[in-house]
Amino acid sequence: MTLSKDGASGHQDAETPVIRVVDDDSAFRRAVCDQLMTAGHSVRDYGSIGELLRQGIGDEPGCLILDLHMPGPDWLDLQDVVTRSVEPLPVIVLTAKASAHDTLRAMKAGAADFFLKPVDQETLVGAVTNALTNHLSRRRMLQQVAALKARYATLTPRERQVAAMVVAGAFNKEIGAALGTAERTVKLHRANAMEKMGARSLPDLVRAFGELDSSPSGRAACG
Repeated sequence: MTLSKDGASGHQDAETPVIRVVDDDSAFRRAVCDQLMTAGHSVRDYGSIGELLRQGIGDEPGCLILDLHMPGPDWLDLQDVVTRSVEPLPVIVLTAKASAHDTLRAMKAGAADFFLKPVDQETLVGAVTNALTNHLSRRRMLQQVAALKARYATLTPRERQVAAMVVAGAFNKEIGAALGTAERTVKLHRANAMEKMGARSLPDLVRAFGELDSSPSGRAACG
């Protein structure tokens, strides 16, 4: 369940960002939640990392705000779960005390920001806004690449060959000669590939292949 700006609880759309606040100081946790809800964010709060792990982080975009020093599982256990997910949530550390070693470990583990308590509302909301902006942008990119990979997987081996050669700048006649097939057959494969990839023009197809090739696994993972 999620708390919205008006304090009412309810189910959220899968694309509605949710801020997960994890702190064993209930009064401080409530104050942070109130600040975030006043700024218009949806919030879930947890008294420990163990509670969050038991309930599950959820699939909604958003970010995590957590204290470093709480009873139960270590924050690095949570960070490990987060970084292994397909679309990792950014983590904002908000803690009462921290050594230089703590700070270094947090940043090396991928923390998006690091603050000592207390932190003013403007600073906290600004950090959350930046974290959400970056996260949502990356999430959209990953979803777009996933959709392109699904489209690419529907191409036949010959359609992939033809499309790759088209993207590389080859003409239909050149492709036909290289593959030992008629030019009209090349045109058919080219048209089928463009339709399956959702490309209405050659630049569209070039951009699609560029995005696939620049993704971590590239086209090789598409089958």
